[in-house]
Amino acid sequence: MKRIFSPGLVGALALAATMVLGPVAHAANCTTGAKAAADIWTEYDKIAKSVGCAAGTAGAALLSAGATLPQSAQIYKQCFEQADKIDQTSRKMIAQWNKLNKNGWGTIGPRELRVGGSYEGNIKSQFTRMYISSSPIAEPFVKLRIKKRDERANKGKTRVTVCKYPPGGPGHGVDGEKIWSFTIDPGRQNQGKIWQRAFAIPGHVLTVAFKGQSAVKAMKYRLEADRIGADHTVLIASSDVSGSTGYNLSVSDYLEPIAGTIAGYYASVDANDSRSRTRARGTVGSGNDAYRVVGQVNDVQLDDPTAANVLIDGEPRGSVGQPDTKARGGDTVVIDSRNVSGATGYTITATASLKPVNGQLEGNQVSFNSNDNVSGNSATGRVSSGADGYRTSGKIRDIRFDNPNGGRALVNGQPYRVSGPAQTSDGEQGTGTTGDASSSADGDHFAGTWNSSYGELRLHRIGRYLVGDYANQGIMVGKVSDGCVAGVFTNGGRNGVFRWEAAGNGRFEGRWGWHDQGLSDSWSGQRTGPAPDRLNNFTRGQGTTQTIQQDRTVYDGRYDSNYGPITLMSRDLFMVGDHADKGVMAGMWDGNGFVGRFTNGARTGWFDLKFFSKNGDFREGQWGWIDNNNSGSWTLSQTASGTLPEFGALPASVSCR
Repeated sequence: MKRIFSPGLVGALALAATMVLGPVAHAANCTTGAKAAADIWTEYDKIAKSVGCAAGTAGAALLSAGATLPQSAQIYKQCFEQADKIDQTSRKMIAQWNKLNKNGWGTIGPRELRVGGSYEGNIKSQFTRMYISSSPIAEPFVKLRIKKRDERANKGKTRVTVCKYPPGGPGHGVDGEKIWSFTIDPGRQNQGKIWQRAFAIPGHVLTVAFKGQSAVKAMKYRLEADRIGADHTVLIASSDVSGSTGYNLSVSDYLEPIAGTIAGYYASVDANDSRSRTRARGTVGSGNDAYRVVGQVNDVQLDDPTAANVLIDGEPRGSVGQPDTKARGGDTVVIDSRNVSGATGYTITATASLKPVNGQLEGNQVSFNSNDNVSGNSATGRVSSGADGYRTSGKIRDIRFDNPNGGRALVNGQPYRVSGPAQTSDGEQGTGTTGDASSSADGDHFAGTWNSSYGELRLHRIGRYLVGDYANQGIMVGKVSDGCVAGVFTNGGRNGVFRWEAAGNGRFEGRWGWHDQGLSDSWSGQRTGPAPDRLNNFTRGQGTTQTIQQDRTVYDGRYDSNYGPITLMSRDLFMVGDHADKGVMAGMWDGNGFVGRFTNGARTGWFDLKFFSKNGDFREGQWGWIDNNNSGSWTLSQTASGTLPEFGALPASVSCR
């Protein structure tokens, strides 16, 4: 739906009141706000009909027939689309809201809160405070942000419950649906923490309830509610393609199905489609499915890439006969032995799952035979006077031939230098490359998975930097210079330095030492394969972070911060940086910002720096020491772009010469 708003009207659409209830209120469910929501719907229905918005709730069956919007959004569609009707309904609802405040549940003490602003409160003992919108939400998405304020007297435990209420039937009986709930634990270790989530609730009344769960202690908070637009649209179109295909869509924050015309295609939502907050699974055959997305589009997978086209933000991301993921960085592979004498076995590894192809691929006739095998991100097979083909939604990490003279490899139609028994001039095993040294698994001597003297290493190369997991102990970040890499590793709350040199045959030899103790002990390793896309040690909890190859530079540059200047560089969802002259930083994108570790002298801390993904602008940040519950805010302001970290805190005795 197209929605038109004047600046003065957006805030008036959703007013909210706070209700402070006694300990008997049940904020863990949606019954507390049901009476209030029913009263709001009764008044809104009268006002909507008076300004010509709708036939009212009784006309729901007729007006919403075949529609995928919530029933209330369809009924009051005119109110949501026209600025003059928004103005009329908003002003009248404000007046009616003030009347409601003088009787019934309204006498508890409502206060006006405009969406787009913020409200600070204090939950004491086992009391409840509730916020409720005074009219149905008009925008497709709303984001709630709840922060535990960083204050000394902040020891109470609190349960937060968010509910939505559609219009009821005769008499406007309203049943609420819980859409989010969580507990804010007591103590100071989580002060300053933010919980946030986007919702698609057009045409619903919204409530947010805080329920104290401590006998005498209090918890102070800030609540913000913002209307946000979709960051992307995704269309899976098969109406002009023969056949049908299942699909899987994964996004970072939220997705919502669309019914209507998008990019020239009519999309519908069918019973065979299913979705959660961040994933959707469906089938298209002579029809089209579409979604609005908040956050990033992580992946779109088609069971049969020839049976549908994928458009993201209206731009084609694939075509008939080609994988839908190719324009997002997905690779094709052809192993061809037709024009050479002999044969060869081969092994292919990629950053995402491989799928075999039977038919035409990049102008080559390829097949998948009984002697070929695919398992996840790897494929093995043998070619002799023929060709095999594969597609992946990711990038090719490595291709190895048993007989380098027994065939050739093509990636995206271009020749690819394969690995094999033959040695290169520097004694290192031959490597494949698609021309992007920063993303090739063996574009340098150090990217990959390693068995080392101190556990498994999972390392990626981004530009001139090396970054990844150090066993299950911490992270590593280094600066690469030819066959040498020097940098920092973390181990719990401690950190140290290392320098390695390539030793040929997929090996490195080097030394390490704790901070300020020099390079005292040996450290060697043997490469066992490519590094995985998912890494374990960048988050504070048990979660993983995933690398996705991309070349965005919006985060690169020098920043002023409340803890000194820092310089950042980001590629493939990694981030590396200089922490003033105190240490280094390394992180990965978690959907909202970069999470990871920083060093400051001999100590190691964690950081969570949130940015807007579209333009790279800084939003907010937190930091704390490892194994310490204290935390604080970290604010950044960019002063120069394009500047890259130099790792100036690394001692000259450690750096590669």
